[in-house]
Amino acid sequence: VLVTLSLLLLLTLFLRHEFQVGYVFAHSSVSLPWPYTLVALWSGQEGSLLLWAWFVALLACVATCRRAVWGRPVEAGALATLAAFQGFLLLLLCTSLRPFVLLPARASDGLGLHPLLQSPGMLWHPPVTILGYAAFSVPYAYSISLLALQQPQQRWAPVVRRWQLVGWGSLGLGLLLGAQWAYTEVG
Repeated sequence: VLVTLSLLLLLTLFLRHEFQVGYVFAHSSVSLPWPYTLVALWSGQEGSLLLWAWFVALLACVATCRRAVWGRPVEAGALATLAAFQGFLLLLLCTSLRPFVLLPARASDGLGLHPLLQSPGMLWHPPVTILGYAAFSVPYAYSISLLALQQPQQRWAPVVRRWQLVGWGSLGLGLLLGAQWAYTEVG
């Protein structure tokens, strides 16, 4: 819930052109059309890491808030692994990257989005690719949990495989979208 609120707050800051926030100032401007204002949300490290943390939180809810496949110990171990990974991403956001740092004065306009990033391909390529990275955290979490509990592979490989296919599918689609974006923008 808090990661969702943080992502929505950052999106609101972009849409309202709050240039006192350093990340908004560095990646947006008043003249930027609203679809590219959305692109500016994940155009820097801070925003893309926050989006990654949000996808991990969302997929952790999907993976662990359903009927338990293996039982409480395995689900608890997977949730603990996902929470540790989520904690690492949030620690980076709170210590070194910090997307909500305020500037000393409010500027009337921001620096804007890099011209190469002002492309329709940037609407889809980064989120789909980041979703693929986040999707791989689920099979990782279950694998760690099941290995720690010394469960046989025959029991958990098919379920973990589904999550891996989601990750590979998303990363493959992200690569194709990125290749198309690079071909049209850079040639």
